[in-house]
Amino acid sequence: MGLDNTPLVIQATDADRDANSQLSFEILDEEALRVFKVDPSMGTVSLISMVDFEDKAEFEFTVHVYIDDMNDNAPHFLNLPYSVPENVPLFATILHVQARNPEGYRLIYNLQEENASKHFHIDFKSGILTVTNPLDHESQAMHVLTVRATIEVEVEDVNDNAPVFSKLSYSVNIAEGLPAGTSVLQISATDSDSGRNKDLSFQLVKTEGNETDFFEIDKESGLISTKELLDYEDTTHFDLKVRVSDNGTSPLSSETFVFVNVTDVNDNPPDFVDPQYDTTLDEMAKCGHIVVKIQASDKDTNDVNNMKYKILSGNKGRYFNINESSGIISFSNVCKRNLDPYYNLTVAVSDGVFQKTAPVNIDMIHRNRHIPHFKQNVYEAELAENAEAGTRVIRLAAIDPDEGPYGTTVIQVSGFCIWSFQEWEWSKMVIYKS
Repeated sequence: MGLDNTPLVIQATDADRDANSQLSFEILDEEALRVFKVDPSMGTVSLISMVDFEDKAEFEFTVHVYIDDMNDNAPHFLNLPYSVPENVPLFATILHVQARNPEGYRLIYNLQEENASKHFHIDFKSGILTVTNPLDHESQAMHVLTVRATIEVEVEDVNDNAPVFSKLSYSVNIAEGLPAGTSVLQISATDSDSGRNKDLSFQLVKTEGNETDFFEIDKESGLISTKELLDYEDTTHFDLKVRVSDNGTSPLSSETFVFVNVTDVNDNPPDFVDPQYDTTLDEMAKCGHIVVKIQASDKDTNDVNNMKYKILSGNKGRYFNINESSGIISFSNVCKRNLDPYYNLTVAVSDGVFQKTAPVNIDMIHRNRHIPHFKQNVYEAELAENAEAGTRVIRLAAIDPDEGPYGTTVIQVSGFCIWSFQEWEWSKMVIYKS
C-alpha cells in the first residue's frame, strides 16, 4: 500500500445540529502514530510510513472522538398537561410553567400562538401563566398553548472602554476676590462599559504650576471649586489638568484641560504717582496756561482709563481748572484779578469706587505792573522862617498796587531816602525842618 492511501474511515455521529454536532478525531497510541495519521475532522486514517507484512501483519490502536460541550441539551418542560376550571378569576395565576436546562442558563418564556394572548399571559421571567379574558367551556373546551423557553446568555462586560469627557477641553471665567469654596465648573464624562467598569472618579493632576494650590475637584461629581482667594493682579489665568479613571480591575483613564480665566474687579484704590506736587506760576500767564499735570495709576487694569480728577479745595477765586480725564491743571485768571502769593490746592482722583487725594502747591511769581503814585498831585505847606530844626512841615503819602517787593514804595527828597512801607499800604512821610 502506498503512502497517503486511505485504509479505513472512522464514523461517529451526534444528535445535535450545526456547531453542536461537530466531532474531533485523534490517535492515542504512540506506536500507531509512527505509521498512521487521522484527519481530525473527517476521521479518515492513512499511512505516513511504509509497512512490511513480514514484520507486522496487523496493527491495533485506539482513536479518540472529542465532542465539544456546547449547548447540546434543549430545555424540557415538567408536569404536562395542565387543566383549569372555566370560572377561574381574571388575572389569577393558574399555572407555573417550569423548564429545566442542564447547563443552568437563564430561560425566557413566551407564547407562540398569536391568538393565545387573547385569553392568557405568561411572565417572561417566571413562567407564571395567568388568564386575561374569561374562559367558557361550552365555547372552547381546549386551548392548546405552545410555550417556548428561550435560553438567555448574558455576555459579561470587560473593561475595554476608556472614559470620555463631554468636551475635548473646557474654558471658564471667574471673578477675582470670591471666597474659597466658590464653584467654578462642573465637568462630566461617560464610560461605555457597565457595572463597576463605568464607575468614574475625577482628580486634578499636579503640573509644574501651582494650580492645585488654588483649586480642587470633587472626585465623584467632577465639580471644580476654589481653595484660595484669587487675585487678578497676581495671576490672570490657570491651566488645570483633569484626569478621569474608571473602577475596572485594570483601570482606564482619560485627561482634559480646563482653562480658568480670572477676571478683574475694582478692588484696588487709585494712587498718585507723586505724593505731592509743587510748582510755580507767573501771574502774567495767559488764560489756559498749563500749570501742572497730575497723574495717578490703578492696579485694576479696567479702571486705568476710567479715573476722574477734580479739585476738592483751595481754588480760591476759581483761578484754576482741572481736566477730569487727563489731570492737567490750567490757569483761568480771566478777570486779571490780583492773585495771592500762593495757592494750596487739594486734588482727588476716583475710579468710581475708591478715591485718593494729594496736595498741589502753587507759588505765584509776581510782576511790577503798576507805577507808584502819590495820593495828591501837588502838596503845599507853610513853614515859618524862624521855625526850629525838627519842626513838622507836611506828611506825604504814595501807593503801588503791586504785591511783594514790587509793591514797596520809596519816597525821596533831594536824593535822600526818607521812609518806605510795604505793599498796598500808604507810604507816608513827615518832613521836618533840618
